[in-house]
Amino acid sequence: MNFFEHQDRAKQKTTRLVLLFGLGVLALIVSVSAIVVFAFASMDANTAHLFQAYGARALLAPEVLILLEYVGAGVIAVVLLGMFFKNMQLKGGGKNVAESLGGKLLNPNTQDPNERRALNVVEEMAIASGIGVPPVYLLEEEGINAFAAGNTHHDAVVGLTRGCITHLNRDELQGVIAHEFSHIFHGDMRLNMRLVAWLYGIILIGLIGRIVFRLAASSGRSRGKNDNKAPLLIAGIGLMVAGYAGSFFGGLIRAAVSRQREYLADASAVQYTRNPAGIAGALKKIGASSHGAALKASGASEFSHLFFGEALPSSFLGLMATHPPLGDRIKRVDPRWDGSFTTPSRKPQDPKREKKLKERFGFGGKGVATAAVLGALGQVGEIHEYNIQDAQTLLGRLDPVLHEAAREPLLAKVLIYGLLQSKDPAIKVTQHALLEEKLGELHEVNNLLTRLATLEAQLILPLVELALPTLKTLSPSQQTTFKETLKKLIEADGKVSGLEWSLYTILSQSLKGQEPKSGHKTLLTCKAHAQVALSVLAHASDHDTAKAFAQAFEKLDVGPMELLKKTALRFRQLEHALEELSTLQPKHKQRLLEAMIICVGFDGVVSPGEIQLLKAMALSLGVALPPLIASA
Repeated sequence: MNFFEHQDRAKQKTTRLVLLFGLGVLALIVSVSAIVVFAFASMDANTAHLFQAYGARALLAPEVLILLEYVGAGVIAVVLLGMFFKNMQLKGGGKNVAESLGGKLLNPNTQDPNERRALNVVEEMAIASGIGVPPVYLLEEEGINAFAAGNTHHDAVVGLTRGCITHLNRDELQGVIAHEFSHIFHGDMRLNMRLVAWLYGIILIGLIGRIVFRLAASSGRSRGKNDNKAPLLIAGIGLMVAGYAGSFFGGLIRAAVSRQREYLADASAVQYTRNPAGIAGALKKIGASSHGAALKASGASEFSHLFFGEALPSSFLGLMATHPPLGDRIKRVDPRWDGSFTTPSRKPQDPKREKKLKERFGFGGKGVATAAVLGALGQVGEIHEYNIQDAQTLLGRLDPVLHEAAREPLLAKVLIYGLLQSKDPAIKVTQHALLEEKLGELHEVNNLLTRLATLEAQLILPLVELALPTLKTLSPSQQTTFKETLKKLIEADGKVSGLEWSLYTILSQSLKGQEPKSGHKTLLTCKAHAQVALSVLAHASDHDTAKAFAQAFEKLDVGPMELLKKTALRFRQLEHALEELSTLQPKHKQRLLEAMIICVGFDGVVSPGEIQLLKAMALSLGVALPPLIASA
């Protein structure tokens, strides 16, 4: 099942979950209504008389029906209010979840070897998948655990416990992180965030019941023993029971959904790393550790379904367990497991195989074969062993000074500014004057600008992706100033190149972290917008523009369409077109991307510049392409 099929499946799962949640709220309305009617019957003589005279038929009396309507509306209002409140808390994405769990942003310049190894593995995995490198948070917990949280891969973070980075070797850590990236790719992360908000709305009923109970109890003590507080006490207890019963059944839904997704993420981790010993070893170490995967953080219960391992002791005979039994998970990835929680040493890899992997790609070629790029589209949302090897190759060729600069806020901004340097000496003078005004006289700035001038084209996007977690630490006002400076650098020569638009689009898309729009449109309804996107790509290529456009549009199968003239195209027009195209159904989005690749690869090769433009446009559509290294 590819990425686009997973998106369709995720939509179906969300729809089913909404139906189950709706049934839970309906059951909550019925139970709360019964409690409130009982409380009123014991407090109001007229209501009590109705039930004494008519029994259950009294529920049809106008005054009782009105009461039930008010109760039903009140329950729905409370649940929606709770959901809205929790959604607002989680709007900041994974950062808010990590901080609520006591996580601290891992210092990119840390000298701790375990922390640096964790950062390196996350960087490799992110670049191998084509998404921006997520910020890494460290939880000072002894348990071996990890999580991925966020609404989209733009605002996603990866959290690791101290026990995880200390006790796991590199292969095991890679397996755990690959497991978490699977949750990002398959839509589990976003679904998990929704579950948190929905369950909070149900729990809020119980919290209100507790408040009512306490108010009734305290008012009774202050007014004397004869005060008739019994109905309020009954209502408070009833609301507490109803709220926590709703929470119980909601927890069952959450646990059932989470357990199935954990099996898939384990299998995906094996598929990504081609090393079942990695994730199996991590699971065995959890079983062997006295701390296991347990967490002490106060928010652990609310976010328990986000973690790699069972963060809390399961109850109710395991029905509320958010993760499958540890032994079952190990058996699925290591069928020969003997039941012992010891970690076997990994067999050394075949040196010949290692050599083949390292020689698979080279640098300095014209570009990537079109067939290879089309093949990469089929790997979106997945990571293969050679993707990780590609990421390691890219990071290995990157200037260490630039790599380190990407981890420091001021220098990370300089890197992006420097990538926009013009080759025209006169324009470059104007740009440098602007940077001097913004940054002052800094030796590091001139050093970085000199190094960036000779940076290989294939290393531009990996460098940008490395700088993203650092740039996300900038305050909103600093990010605004940063983007305004980028615009001024781009506008210095009075025109916008494909590279300039690509870099600005990738950065703005990644920094704003908006939730993707719900896909429901078809290519037929978005035909004019597809025409704009393909026309821009056709004109950006060096080959026969008209034929490339015609062949690409033939792939869309939406009827004839003419190539737009280059003079009639503007990048703002392209941005609007991509915004509309981002609402395509997943299968239509896949077809559009295939047409885009055919357009830029009409001559059989996709150049580094075309790859940059293609990746920026794909990111605007909500699709992260894996790394594409030009063949030798």
